[in-house]
Formats: sequence, structure tokens, C-alpha cells
Amino acid sequence: MKKITLSSKLILTVFCATWMLMSTGIAGADVALSQNEKLKVDLYGQVNRAVLFVDDGNTNEFYHVDNDNSSTRLGFKVAAQPTDKLTAGANIEFEYQANPSNFVWQNDPNYKTDPDANRLEKRILEVYLNSSFGKLSVGHGPTASDNSSEQDLSGTSVAGYSEVRGFGGGMRFYDNRAKKLDVYTAKDAAGNTVYDAKKDVSINNVYNNLDGLSRKDRLRYDTPKLAGFQLAVSTYAESIDDAEDVAVSYSGELGGHKLAAAASYVYYNNSSANKYQYSGSLSFLTGFGLNLTAAAGNLERRDVTKPDANFYYGKVGYIANLFSVGTSNFAVEYGTFNDFQNNEDRANATGVLFVQNLKDWSTELYLGYRYYELNRCRDSKGKYAPYDYYSDIQAAMAGMRLKF
Repeated sequence: MKKITLSSKLILTVFCATWMLMSTGIAGADVALSQNEKLKVDLYGQVNRAVLFVDDGNTNEFYHVDNDNSSTRLGFKVAAQPTDKLTAGANIEFEYQANPSNFVWQNDPNYKTDPDANRLEKRILEVYLNSSFGKLSVGHGPTASDNSSEQDLSGTSVAGYSEVRGFGGGMRFYDNRAKKLDVYTAKDAAGNTVYDAKKDVSINNVYNNLDGLSRKDRLRYDTPKLAGFQLAVSTYAESIDDAEDVAVSYSGELGGHKLAAAASYVYYNNSSANKYQYSGSLSFLTGFGLNLTAAAGNLERRDVTKPDANFYYGKVGYIANLFSVGTSNFAVEYGTFNDFQNNEDRANATGVLFVQNLKDWSTELYLGYRYYELNRCRDSKGKYAPYDYYSDIQAAMAGMRLKF
């Protein structure tokens, strides 16, 4: 993914401009900022900062992070409506994460060694046409299958959801047998030490919620909604990597209760190590606050020596009106993630989540705790030999998100 270096002067300019707009009541309002009075331009964004505490079974440490469950970002939406039945629009959105909560780790607490660290990253750069026949989007943005594993009405997503790598994801598991973090290094032909983070035994590498194709440079079409249902298809091509996906979603109310659901299918081209994947999620919120969320997915690889990878996730929550300032959202969660890095890996995650809304401030205070456990059932030579010498990882994160 192409990234753009962000200078300190540009950071200061962007945030000063944003503050001035907010101070004058323009930000987030339906006010035309364009020289063309027929265009409506909206500024929006959020800042989401937190403190992360991690105990890897050998050491523990605090980290100041940007919460990757819902990153700090700034964007603009542009829309023109030449007729009552047609809207032409564009969306530009960037994020800037200092110390992402899913990448900081024991040997890099400030995420400085990675060449992609501390940069402005594109999230959405697209144009679209929306009519009674549906919506056609071109450019960088969510694919059809994006969010298919992440439907969640619990009100606790900023603290945690089925993507359990959102905080603590960069942490490496501690190997009690070798008495060190399981970090991959090797020697190349010249005798130089080679490091490959994708081969480290980390939370990021052994957990995955198979949430579709995320955001890509794609062509996407969404049908109009019909009785709460909507169909979407998209295709993308980046270098030799390309894939197609299709998704169906539903959102609506049933007798005073809310339901959100989605399911997707992804097919990868022949150059990919993966063949196809499917995933889905469902969340049900009752009128009295109790809510249930479930998600699952399966990934089939082209290498027949590697089994399908899969995950299952569930959450039970309750939304209470304890304070006049906003709802208090509670949830407990559990997920199991199998075979993502090694054959017969069994990785479990258990969590407790809390979010307090401050509606008049457009702010949320949150606290999340997770217990990560990895059981690996193959040795380094691929032989079946159940063992459990990785220390469990405990992670807790507390922070605040302010939207504008």
C-alpha cells in the first residue's frame, strides 16, 4: 500500500485548520465549502488515543497508542445532485496513527523500526454515482466483503470486536522453552541476519477474523436496498494480486429489536496462495439492551498440505442507561482461531469490554481486556507433537475517542 510521509508542519496545519472549522461550527455541518455552490462538502474525523498494558508472561509494559479498532482519521465528503434521482460524489479519507495499538510490540514500543511507521495512510480515495439503480464506486475504498465479519450492535466496538488483533496484535509470544520471544531471524547467502515479521509467532500472525478484502483500489457496485437487504460485488487488481468478492447484508428493526447481518464470498486468482474464503456475522439488539453477536469464517488455501483456516467468535452484551450523559455498554467475548500460521494451531481469545458514551461531547470512554492463548500442535519439523510452551498474553487498553 502506498504511503505518504507526513511532516510536522503539515500535521500542525491540518489540525489548526480543523480546529478553526470546529470553532466556527462548520465541521460536520451541511455547509458548502466548495467554490461551486452546487457542491456540498463535509469535513469529518476523529481522534482516538489510549494507553495499552501488556503482560507477555515474562515482562510487562505500558504503551501509548492510537487505537486501531477505530483509528485517528480526517476526511472530506463531496456530493452533487444534478437530478432528484442521481448523486455524484467523492470521498477522501486519511488516517495517521502514532504507535498503532496493533503493531507496537516488546522490542519496538514506539513502532519506529518499521519503514511504514508514523505516516499518513490513505483509507478512502473514491468517486461514485448513486441512483435508483444502485451505487457504482471507483477508487480506493471498502470492497464488497469488507465488514462482513464485523457486524456488531453491542456499542463496544471501539473497545473490541471480532478483529481481536485490534489491540496487542503486534505482541510476540514468549517461548518458555527457549526463554525468549519467538522472533524469526535467519542468515542470507551473504551471512547477513534477515528478519521477517510475518514469521514471528505474534498475535497478528495466529489470529484472523477473515473480514473480506478490506479496502482496495477496486470497482464496486451496490444494489438499492430492498426490505433491508442489499447486495454488493467488487473486483480489484494490484500488481499480480487480484480477487473478486460478493456480499449480502441486512439491517433493520423487528418488533422494536434491531438486527444487522452480513455474509461474503471471496475468490482469489491463481497467483494467490489462497483459493477462496467465506465469512459472516450477525448481531441482534433487543429493545431492552441485551445483545448477541456471532461471527465465523473459513479460508481454503491452494497448498493441499495446509488445512483450511477458520475462526468462530461470540459476544454477549448489555446496553444500560445508568447515567444521563449517555449509555453504558458492557460485553464479554470469546473466539477461537485455528491454523492461520501453523497446521493445528489453536489460538483462543477471551475478553471483557466497556464503553461509556458522552453524547453531548461526541465522545466515548472505553476499557478493554483480553486474554490470548496459543496452543501449537506441530514441532519445527512439521511432526505432530502437542506442546504448550508459549506463555499466555494479557492485554488491557483504556482510552477516549472524540468524533467531529
